[in-house]
Amino acid sequence: MSSGHKKSVEMLFLAVAYISVLACLARTDYNFAFAFLSYYLWISKEDSTNSLIILVLNSLTTIVDFIWILSIGYIWTHDYKNNPVWNALNGIHVFTIICSVVNMFLKVTRPIEFLDRHHGPRRPRPQEPEARPRHQQPPVYLALTLYLLYNILYGLYLT
Repeated sequence: MSSGHKKSVEMLFLAVAYISVLACLARTDYNFAFAFLSYYLWISKEDSTNSLIILVLNSLTTIVDFIWILSIGYIWTHDYKNNPVWNALNGIHVFTIICSVVNMFLKVTRPIEFLDRHHGPRRPRPQEPEARPRHQQPPVYLALTLYLLYNILYGLYLT
């Protein structure tokens, strides 16, 4: 697998994680954790077992997202005459649904990459350096910090 191809898959995982952070404004979005788990599995080993695990995880989370959108979509976008507070939240609800749909789209495009990696011809694994240089590390810590900060501030808001 070319490094550009591998890099695009890594960026898809990170995109799902970052969009999930935005979706957490109104929804407890598990995609954040699964995106980083998939990212870690993707960069940790080059065997087909990890690709299969990632494929199953993404398939299950996509199914759950689809069911969530079907069950919550109408409720969150419906206008209730007797509840103006709920109606005021319509914008954040629509934004969260859009983020969830974009995440579903990104997760549906990834199986193509997995199947290419999983069913592709077996080639000898090239030797890679032990670790990436520090300046090439992806901004995972930034996303984790933003997510934790959001949860702390949200928790303070609720109390």
